[in-house]
Amino acid sequence: RSKLGAREVTLMFAAETSDRMDRIAEVARLAGGYTFTGTSRHFVQYRDAAAPFGYDVPQISAGDAPLWLYHSSFSQSYSPERKLDVRQLILRLEPHADPSAGREPGERWLAAEAGLGPAMIHYFVRSNVTAEVGVAEWPPESSFEDGPVVRYLFRIPTLPERMFPLLSRTPGLTMFVPAAPGAAVIAGNEPNSGPIAVPIEQTQKPRRSRLRRLGVFAVAVALFTGALYGTASYMRGRGAIPGIGSLFTQDTAVASTDIYLRPSPNTENDPIGLVTKNSKVKIVNSRDNWYQVDVVEQGRTRPVAANATRGWLNGKYLEFTSN
Repeated sequence: RSKLGAREVTLMFAAETSDRMDRIAEVARLAGGYTFTGTSRHFVQYRDAAAPFGYDVPQISAGDAPLWLYHSSFSQSYSPERKLDVRQLILRLEPHADPSAGREPGERWLAAEAGLGPAMIHYFVRSNVTAEVGVAEWPPESSFEDGPVVRYLFRIPTLPERMFPLLSRTPGLTMFVPAAPGAAVIAGNEPNSGPIAVPIEQTQKPRRSRLRRLGVFAVAVALFTGALYGTASYMRGRGAIPGIGSLFTQDTAVASTDIYLRPSPNTENDPIGLVTKNSKVKIVNSRDNWYQVDVVEQGRTRPVAANATRGWLNGKYLEFTSN
């Protein structure tokens, strides 16, 4: 009890580790309380987001009160009224389910399994219920999981009372009641079950899974592009499709000497024609310094009877020009 008559409940813990103190401070924040650290009878406000390295006081009070608490906005002394044995108190308690738990009017959060998310969106649209929805991801719960944990997260400003039974009893749906900025408590999924305090931090979802999926997509695109390029090169080599360059420009060349026109890009075949020196040809396709051409104009009258006008020429006997 303070000098002004205010009555408070003080819980004393052994500050063994900073991790333990951080958990205690978080529970106190959810319950609307404060956390202090110190020794003997003087205790200073425990660290928080405003002071991550902790608080300090320039001078402690000289009063003889058994307990002094120094907060950033107040200082207060207390005298113990009576002590409670928490262990005995808990052993005497008999919990009872509150049928109205979770049905209070106000904002609700709803977490839905990935398969139920789209159905819940349609359900809220058909029922004219205003809600916001997002997809949240968490890292896999174990190394045996292939992908992240995915949930649809709904924020419902006003949930109609008729929907409470459905949303609280359907497997795969979990309803939460906001308890503090950035935290909510689960309302329980069993009929007539009371609320269970489970803080839910509203933090940005991890980006690792996005980066991983982006990397897999990039590899797939690279493999597909390579296969497509290889197929196109093979087809061009066989003369089945024209070269890419021929779709935009018309490359021409002039024969630097008399050269045989062949049916395929090698010398292991019989000539099908003769291209005389200074003949003009149009490039149709190419492969390994061999060029498939159309003979536009002969340099002179051909002395052989072969009269083919399309075939393959070796590039070392051609002088190239472009139009």
